Amino acid sequence: MQKIKVFLTSAKLLSVSVVIFLTGCASMNQFECISADWSKVGYENALSGKKGNYVAKHTEACAEYAITPQFSEYRRGWDQGIKKFCTAQFAWDYASDGRYYHDSCSAETEAVFIPAYKLAKKVREKERDIVRLNTDLDKLFDDLIADEVSREKRLVIASERHSLLLEIQLEELKLSILKRDAKVKGYIQ
Repeated sequence: MQKIKVFLTSAKLLSVSVVIFLTGCASMNQFECISADWSKVGYENALSGKKGNYVAKHTEACAEYAITPQFSEYRRGWDQGIKKFCTAQFAWDYASDGRYYHDSCSAETEAVFIPAYKLAKKVREKERDIVRLNTDLDKLFDDLIADEVSREKRLVIASERHSLLLEIQLEELKLSILKRDAKVKGYIQ
């Protein structure tokens, strides 16, 4: 009898998990489909970097509730949003937040978007590298002051720390050059 209860409980948990998983895949739920301001949905999709054809996902999600998106309103909102999205400043902020670009901009606006996006990604990566190097430096310090470390090992660790400090200074210099370039181009103040 105990095995049957465990099996039924497991089956219920699996059923609930499947329902949660499947509803999590839809781009919109029933309430969102019913109450959608399609112009706003299009605008927000564009600002999140989604392509204009993303409305197909909403169409599929809302079809389950017999609701069809207002395509012209969606497109009007998306067009407004993508104009704001495909700018150098927006590209800078978008990449600085660690977001991935999905080729949403036209070839013409990409000429403005991509340079800012790539530079912001380089800055973000450089900042992360410096954080990692400082973490490594802290670990070496902990190793250096540990009681069980021999004198010879302390000398090796001290040398490694010195090399790491120089590497951090070099990376900080590279970061300042990248940020200066971004400032000259007007991406940051």
